[in-house]
Order: sequence, then C-alpha cells, then structure tokens
Amino acid sequence: MTATQDEQRIIQAMLDYANLPEIHTPQDVNHVYTRLKRHDWTQGLSVQGLRADQGRAKEWLELIVSRRASEWRSLVTKVNAVLRRGEHDRRVLPPVMVRMDIHPKTHQPTYRYSADGLEGITAIAVMLIFSRGLVRRVRKCQLPECGRFKVTWSGKVWTYCTVEHQQEGERLKAIKRAKAWRLAHD
Repeated sequence: MTATQDEQRIIQAMLDYANLPEIHTPQDVNHVYTRLKRHDWTQGLSVQGLRADQGRAKEWLELIVSRRASEWRSLVTKVNAVLRRGEHDRRVLPPVMVRMDIHPKTHQPTYRYSADGLEGITAIAVMLIFSRGLVRRVRKCQLPECGRFKVTWSGKVWTYCTVEHQQEGERLKAIKRAKAWRLAHD
C-alpha cells in the first residue's frame, strides 16, 4: 500500500524535523511544518521542549531503521503512550484525533488525521510508516558524519541521503578495501 500525498507530507515533515542540525528558536522548526497547512506548530513551546521532541523523533526513527522486531515493541508502547494521553480525562484534548471520512473526489473511505503539537505529528508519522509498509524505505545515511534520515517513496532504496554522500561513502570504502588488501599482501 502506498502513502497518499498528505501522508507523505506528514512523514517527510517528521524526517525533516529529526534532520534539523540545531534548534535555536521556534522558527527553526516552524518552517519544516508549514506544508502541513497550519501556521504555527510551535506556539507556546520552549526551545528545550522542541529539542526534546526532536530527540524523541530521532529515537523513534532509530528504532524503525534498526529493523529489529524486539525494539519495535518498545516503539509501539511509546507511540501508544502519546496517543492515549488524555484518554481518561474529558477536560484534556488528546494529541491526535483520527476519524473516517469519504473523499470528496473519489468517494472512497479515507482517514483524516488531526494532531495537536509536534509530538502528535510524530506519532502519526510513525503509525503511517508502519501501516503503509514504508519501514524498509526509511533509511539513515550511512556516512558516519551525517546520520540524516531519508525515505525513498519509489524505486531503489539508497543507503545515503545525497549523491555527494554516496560518492564520499564509496571513496571511504575504496580506501578501506585498499588498506585491507595491502595488509593481506605485505
């Protein structure tokens, strides 16, 4: 099953948020989420809170790219804790609301997601990655000094985030192979 354009935007926004190098102001984060059609996702959040949310997004993505089912159980527990917050208190709005709707053009059943805050968007993105079969398409750049996350929507899944990093990675592998060959033949 493939992800819709709206679902791709949610997942890509989460990856972009996790890939931000340094957060100094809420505006550093806000531009990442502008494609999700809400003006100010970071209203009332401190820089420390944004960094904590970014750390959570990175941690969850690390668990996804680890491809270890044993670690996915802890990820499911963490996502469910976010989704269930406020479940028993009617005065607290849950961070994520999901409802079923009929698409106006295709007349097919569809889901509508609404989230309150970055934590909710991160939880929705993780749910979408698993439910849309994108687990094997989410990768972390293999260049040691990079570590950015990337999703490949179609075609070959790459192990580097950019062509430049792929070339640098191949160069480093060649150097390593040459050293190993020299050691073996000296």
